[in-house]
Amino acid sequence: MNIIHLSLLLFFAFIGLIVIIVVALKPKLFWIMLIFSVILGGGIMINGYSLIDEYLIGCLLGGVLLGLLIRSVCWRYVFQKKSRFSRMHFQVFFLFMCYLTLQSIRGLIVLDDLRMIRFIIFFIMLGILSYILFKGFFSIPSLKQIVNIVLVSSLLYFILYLGQGIYAELIRGISRFDTQGHEWAGSTVAMFPLFCAIPAIYSVLKKKTGQSFVNKKDHRQIWLAWTTLIIAVVTSFYYDSRISWIAITGFLILSIRDLGLFKSLKIFIIFVVLLFTFLLGAQPEHKLNFITKINGFYKALFISGTGTQESDVDRKLAILAALRLITNNPKTLLFGTGFYTERYTLVPYYTEALSEYGIPTGNPSIVRTATFPSFIAGVGLVGIFLLFLCFFLTACEIIVYAKGPNIKGRKILLFTLLIVFISMNISINLDLVLFYFCIMPSGLLVQMSKHETLSIV
Repeated sequence: MNIIHLSLLLFFAFIGLIVIIVVALKPKLFWIMLIFSVILGGGIMINGYSLIDEYLIGCLLGGVLLGLLIRSVCWRYVFQKKSRFSRMHFQVFFLFMCYLTLQSIRGLIVLDDLRMIRFIIFFIMLGILSYILFKGFFSIPSLKQIVNIVLVSSLLYFILYLGQGIYAELIRGISRFDTQGHEWAGSTVAMFPLFCAIPAIYSVLKKKTGQSFVNKKDHRQIWLAWTTLIIAVVTSFYYDSRISWIAITGFLILSIRDLGLFKSLKIFIIFVVLLFTFLLGAQPEHKLNFITKINGFYKALFISGTGTQESDVDRKLAILAALRLITNNPKTLLFGTGFYTERYTLVPYYTEALSEYGIPTGNPSIVRTATFPSFIAGVGLVGIFLLFLCFFLTACEIIVYAKGPNIKGRKILLFTLLIVFISMNISINLDLVLFYFCIMPSGLLVQMSKHETLSIV
């Protein structure tokens, strides 16, 4: 372990201690600490392991337990009447967490690897967290707080992510892409906070149509939203994150009417200037044909998740191997081979696929893949059905809550949910707390749909 990893461990150990103390003594700050933990903790890796967000959630739940122990009475929770979709959403999500816990135990037995205990604890924690949020043990922050917390935590995260790449190339002399999978997750997972920042940015920049939490004399929220957007766009180009380009382009198209022509034009100019800068930097020695290159740029967006381009051949072969594995027998098709076991059970099928494509096999002992079909191979169609149902019920809750004055913001939240879904085809985020927080009952997207944040600003 190098000095950087050791420093990160000490830093987050200190942060975790703060989280425990703050939640135990000030339960009203639970939601603030939760959002900061899932956004700032995602993406960072130590020795190839993405554990920070899981650790912070564990500290958060530890703070809840400590708070219950040091108080003579239990905290009163805020009773909220739950809709039919809310109750069903909680039941399905909790069942999904129980199923993944059992599949992790199965993976532990099959692999005989004690490291699988991490996933067992992880899914148990998520189940407990979903119960706490659904029951309303902690009061939900105001609409202004939710937006500001998301923006501030996302901005800090993108600054850290961007700074890490610049430091790696300018100071350490290594490519920023070489650090992926070791010090930071791949760009699809690492840029995940952008998906949650999009509704928050929209809520602040949207044209004012009445009362607004943005004081006319205080434009700090507006500056915060613009700064977050610009840093996020810069980071997405710097790390060549195609799913981020799709998210930003879709956001601009969907919100152009609500933002107004002037704000939309500014976002478009920012995006185009950075796009041209990216294209110029990619091949500065050649005379650029912008039309050709932009056409290639958006073609890359379209095929980025399909595995049809040469740079994605490994993903394509892994998908082919996974499909062959799950169709091998009905039991595997329904229940898979156990969570995380597909890394080993896919080996003979992956080797066969390599041979068919004329690629030297090299007798791999493990298949490192994080594609959607590999998840099917691990948990089967039952797990996929529960996952899809969580997405569907999250969409239903957004539609149910985002009525009346909230209805304009509904399309942005549903678009965000769609981007989260699409991202799974590129790199499924099975150990990212923020991924589950987006599809969780009473999670971030559901809470943002309940408030007027997306309609009154």
